[in-house]
Amino acid sequence: MNTTKVPLGFIEEEYIHPSPGGHSACPGCAVILALRYFLRGLGGEVLFVTMPGCGIVMLRPFIGGSISECTSPFGLAATHAGGLKTALKLRGDTETQVVALAGDGATFDLGLACVSGAAERNEDIIVPKRWSN
Repeated sequence: MNTTKVPLGFIEEEYIHPSPGGHSACPGCAVILALRYFLRGLGGEVLFVTMPGCGIVMLRPFIGGSISECTSPFGLAATHAGGLKTALKLRGDTETQVVALAGDGATFDLGLACVSGAAERNEDIIVPKRWSN
């Protein structure tokens, strides 16, 4: 509940609806809830670049409409996302947000060079930190 008079900036549209059958995440995993509010904060067209792993399994049931997904080789999400964002801009699409959704290994271990390179090139992508085991 928003107790302030300042709007929160979230959109009202839900992209990830709680389903009666539950979801495919492990019990206690908060990634689905985090994605739900993350998408409400972004709004509009979103292209997720995901890694092989549980993130794909959790996200796939919600793909469609304004949410798209592309699987990248492990550790290359930031580079892949940067290339996709550049291609979208060349096609005239400046509205789609590109999000490299990777875990700690594909972001800060094997993927650190790609994330660092994307930052150096000032890529217009989002690389959130999902979780740390």
